[in-house]
Amino acid sequence: KNVEVHRALGFMYLNNLGEPKKAYDHLDTAYTLDSSDESWGWTLAKAAAANGMTDRQLQVLAEIAQRDPNDASAELELAQALDKAGRSADAQSAYRSAASKATADEDWIRLAYAHYLHDHGQDAEAIKIARSVVAHNPSSTDALGLLGDIHRTDLDLTEARAEYAQAMRADPNFAIAKQGLSEITRDQSPQFRTDYFFFDGTDGFHQMGSFNSLIVPVSDHLSLNPMFDVSHYTNRDTTFSS
Repeated sequence: KNVEVHRALGFMYLNNLGEPKKAYDHLDTAYTLDSSDESWGWTLAKAAAANGMTDRQLQVLAEIAQRDPNDASAELELAQALDKAGRSADAQSAYRSAASKATADEDWIRLAYAHYLHDHGQDAEAIKIARSVVAHNPSSTDALGLLGDIHRTDLDLTEARAEYAQAMRADPNFAIAKQGLSEITRDQSPQFRTDYFFFDGTDGFHQMGSFNSLIVPVSDHLSLNPMFDVSHYTNRDTTFSS
């Protein structure tokens, strides 16, 4: 019944020997004996996840979060696990709670919520959170990179370029901004500005603008359906590129 022995064995089985079942058994025994150390609770939750025991993982993370209602990082751990488990409504509630509890020095927690919102199509709120982080920390490359990504997704390329450029001034090696600027330049270059289309599954191809990184090119569809008559959808202003 030595807690430290069970913790040591559980850690070893989980991280060194690749035996998650044995790891879980030891870590669960240790947690039952002493659940006061949240770091070991997180390790138990990790072992539960490794064994496909999602309900147990969420139970432990919820207990940790409830133990200290002001612990934003514990709430974030729960939110991420809920999101991965497909419990979107609960995940968003936990993310929102974590962001509201985050201290002035925990921008990374607020940005985790902003990334979640962006991933789930809630860009207006994601922008609001990211801008509040930039107001507090103008050199936050994570916030600026997220803003750039959101604006590029929305095809607001002027704003996207400005956000990426500010991120590059803060960190010239910031990969997200470098890639974003490179892709904007590529997509706007003359050789890439050819018309692109989508297939709606019922009545053929329809013109959808000219950013090839965002829309599937007609040539890709032709490879799937060689019998499709492209000329039926062309006009004097349309140029196809294969």
